[in-house]
Amino acid sequence: MRDAMLSVFAKLSLILTLLFAISVGLIRAQRYDDTPLRSLLFHQRCPAICWQGIRPGVTTRAQALQILEDSGWVEAIRISENVIGADVDSITWSWNGRQPNYIDMLGDGRLVSDNGIVQSLALRTRLPFADVRLLLNAPDDGATVSGLVVPPVEHRVDYHEMGIRIRIQLQCPFTPLDFWSAPITIELAPPFVSEFPHYRLPGWLGESICTR
Repeated sequence: MRDAMLSVFAKLSLILTLLFAISVGLIRAQRYDDTPLRSLLFHQRCPAICWQGIRPGVTTRAQALQILEDSGWVEAIRISENVIGADVDSITWSWNGRQPNYIDMLGDGRLVSDNGIVQSLALRTRLPFADVRLLLNAPDDGATVSGLVVPPVEHRVDYHEMGIRIRIQLQCPFTPLDFWSAPITIELAPPFVSEFPHYRLPGWLGESICTR
């Protein structure tokens, strides 16, 4: 009887192992499509990271406005001048529904110019955080910030040389799937060094962050 039970358990274990191996194989066999993220970050007009030819630190305010107007994607543009100091302007725009599918049309685009030169650009997207890690590999540093009363939790990572900051927001409690599938807001700037502590991917975050 005991031998028969052991035989059944061994067969079940083998079946489960095979099913797991097949599942992993199917997942790995799926081709990762990084086209949307690449089309966001790379453009034929730019030798470095940019969006549609707008490159922080290089593109002028006037050039950026012209690119936005010519794109066919923008509903309205709003300009706020001298928002922080003299010659520091904020430009925001809403989408008209014809923008690329990777853009979240519910979130306005935003750029800041200083003395007529674009210094930063921010876009809310529909792209998952996992896409960033697969295309750009590990970030240079990052941080996780939670609210004092009711989070959301904000997770930020930086790529210094590329001038990229990625933000995602999560509601507690959350799962690994929530973490990797969270849509990103991407911010572009000239190359920089942030003041975040040494980055260590905080596992699945979850309990320690959500119980602060």
